[in-house]
Amino acid sequence: MITQLSQIERSLSKISNPSYHTVQGSMRHISMSQSQMTRSKILISSHPESQFLQLDNDILEIYDEFEKNYNTIQETDKTNTKIETKQKITEQPKIIKQQNKLLKTFDGLQQSDLEIEFINRIQIIRFRFYYFRIRIKGRQSPLQILLNFPSKITSTQYKLFVSTSIEFPNKFNADQSVQSRFVKVHSKQNSKLFFDDYVYLTFYSEFDAIIGMQITFGEQSTTSNGQKLVQSMINLDTFHERRTIHPKDKILQNIEMAKTKMYSKLDEMLKAKHRHTKSQETIQRSKLIQKEVRQTRLIKLLVKDQIGQFREVEKVHQKEQQIQIFVKKNWIMITTLFNICRQTYRKLEKIRRKNKIAAQANLLVWQLQTKALIEVRRYGDNPFIRSLSKSSLVLTTFTSYIQEKCLNKAERILSQFLTDIILYQTFINKHIHLISKIKCIQRNYRKLRLVRKNFKDKFLKAFKDKIYILYQGRGSDQKPRINIEQHIINKLFEEYSLKIKHRWIDSRRAINVLSVLKKSFSVQRSDIKLYSLPDESEMQLIIQQYYKLKKQLS
Repeated sequence: MITQLSQIERSLSKISNPSYHTVQGSMRHISMSQSQMTRSKILISSHPESQFLQLDNDILEIYDEFEKNYNTIQETDKTNTKIETKQKITEQPKIIKQQNKLLKTFDGLQQSDLEIEFINRIQIIRFRFYYFRIRIKGRQSPLQILLNFPSKITSTQYKLFVSTSIEFPNKFNADQSVQSRFVKVHSKQNSKLFFDDYVYLTFYSEFDAIIGMQITFGEQSTTSNGQKLVQSMINLDTFHERRTIHPKDKILQNIEMAKTKMYSKLDEMLKAKHRHTKSQETIQRSKLIQKEVRQTRLIKLLVKDQIGQFREVEKVHQKEQQIQIFVKKNWIMITTLFNICRQTYRKLEKIRRKNKIAAQANLLVWQLQTKALIEVRRYGDNPFIRSLSKSSLVLTTFTSYIQEKCLNKAERILSQFLTDIILYQTFINKHIHLISKIKCIQRNYRKLRLVRKNFKDKFLKAFKDKIYILYQGRGSDQKPRINIEQHIINKLFEEYSLKIKHRWIDSRRAINVLSVLKKSFSVQRSDIKLYSLPDESEMQLIIQQYYKLKKQLS
């Protein structure tokens, strides 16, 4: 396959090379369009010297030029043939290796690994899916897959689904859906290397054949060294010839003019030929496409004709299958009936053996019972007397055995019960005591709060009375209207109550210290009360503080 591609590329490069066209066209022009008389003389005369003598000087120069180009082309063809033979020698063992490794895949969710740089030959059966994978991690991008089919197969008869993430791609989830002989897969984000592990392929065909898959990585160069050598040699010759300095002789100038005209005619002929070849190729392509369309239509018509036959064959096949199923069912029923009979026989045999063993066991039991009865009569004449004597013995032994254990157990249970009751009772008593304390505290708190409220009312009343007295002392007969700031008087009340509290605490501490030291109480001491109204001096100080605060706030 590679050698065929190289030959096609070489032929295309020859067609596209202008120097090659000029050489071939000029040779054809000499052999077809030069003077018929000189051509006839050349053909008639058999001796080569006579042929050259009959030609003009300008034609001889052109002939020498074309002969030189022709020789260069022959030399480059030899190099190309050498390169082709080398390629064939190097590629032949690869194809042989792959022929030995013909992959016979089957329809199912199983994948086959394809080898790289080899032609993988695969046997394909129509209307089946074949799954493959190619390891691409760390290799150069892009991945190029070349498919080789028989010449009669068209692109509408197969499909290739490609994906780098889904193991079994189809037309709904594949990255690419291809119907050509050449597939190119690029890496993600157009990087130079592949970072995915595998590329997964799914191949579906409508034909039976052996196909080839060649896998390569990276961009492959299409032009060979031989073609480059041809182009360089021919271009050098043509440029050398075209850059010759025209002599001043008119005859030579005319010859040069004839040469240039001939070159222009040759170029026009080559362009016309190129257009003609392109038109022929397009016509051939259209014919091939029409032929493929006709073939597909014929295949569809043949398929429609064969559908009826296939259905008849399918009906016959279904009848045969039904007969086979009926026979199989009957055989299954016979075998199951035989198995049931065999199992029932085995069960009956087991029951008979069990009954026989049971009868033997009953006989043994009766023998043992009679023997035991004879031995038991030694302890009494009748069973009642024997049972009484034995039960009394058993009870006495049992009571003597369990008496000590029962006493220990009863003591343990009683002690545990008493400890639990004591703990419970102590808990209840403490709870009752705590509740009584809480209630007493609540009562005292309510009582003291009421006392404090009454004390506050008395304090406010004494404060107002003292202020009235002060206003009356100034000589005013009418009863003054006094606005007392409540927040200021509350603040002063709190300060006074805190002061009395500290005095009361200090007095209590002194009393406690004296009681500890056991000193006599004959010395008179001032008994400080917790809720005592301020005297005259204290009330005056409070009034002064009130007016100071009121003045500051205003």
